[in-house]
Amino acid sequence: MGGLAAWLTAARFGARTVLVVALETPSAYLDPNDLATAALYGDGAAALVLARDDASTSGLLGGILGNDAAPGEPFTVPGTLPPRVLAVEAGRFRFQPPDAAYRAALDERWRALGADLRDAFPEAAAATRRFLPYAVSAPQVAAVAAAFGAGADATWTTLREHGCLGCAGPLVALDALRREKGAAAGDTLAFAAVAGGVAWGGFFWRL
Repeated sequence: MGGLAAWLTAARFGARTVLVVALETPSAYLDPNDLATAALYGDGAAALVLARDDASTSGLLGGILGNDAAPGEPFTVPGTLPPRVLAVEAGRFRFQPPDAAYRAALDERWRALGADLRDAFPEAAAATRRFLPYAVSAPQVAAVAAAFGAGADATWTTLREHGCLGCAGPLVALDALRREKGAAAGDTLAFAAVAGGVAWGGFFWRL
């Protein structure tokens, strides 16, 4: 979520030149004996430079950011800072899996975010050529793509190559998309993320 939030915030403030950086290092907190998460998450980092050009038609077409409390136990590291030896030995600095209530809240927020973006920016939504979501797993991506009305051929991630890269994922996916010539100048892209406890955001961007 952090990478897209930084990108959208920078674009909204209209700064002349901005460096946006997103990175995740979940390997430091994964339990190697828990294959359900250890095989799912990867470390990742990405950066992009935004340059304002008042004569260009490229850029932000519209976006939404928000946050709210969610019920249940989230996917998080429950240890308190600073770390204590006993807490580390007790596994408090390993990721805890989310419970059913939290998963349901995330699913509902994804559905709401898709509807909110389509309602707020119908022209941009109709013109969208590629959808680049925060991607955790193939079933999750399929579900969020459906919430956004995006088909499998329009949805772009790097899960197959890198696994879940957290907040860096959409930016890494954008780099791969451009390198593979999957998008061209003038194309409209949609980005979206729901994560944390719960934070969400999404926007449309014309290349």
